[in-house]
Amino acid sequence: MIIATGLILTIYGFVDPIRQANARERQENTSIERGVESYATLCYACHGTEGKGAVVPGSDPPRVTPQLNRPQFAESWKADPDEAK
Repeated sequence: MIIATGLILTIYGFVDPIRQANARERQENTSIERGVESYATLCYACHGTEGKGAVVPGSDPPRVTPQLNRPQFAESWKADPDEAK
């Protein structure tokens, strides 16, 4: 029984990193899809396709939304939080 348990844990040790990598990729893809959906639903109308800002529809006097692709925001978008510092 001890040998079987050791064998199972050894096999699991080889399979688990692959499982974790696949799960990480699925989570990233899901996050990207949700982000695109949220931007399309909530932000696109005012900020435009590239996040450059636009006139708010129906505003009187006309108001311009801020640009979302500013350089100071680019640092916070990096994948590795340590790189942003």
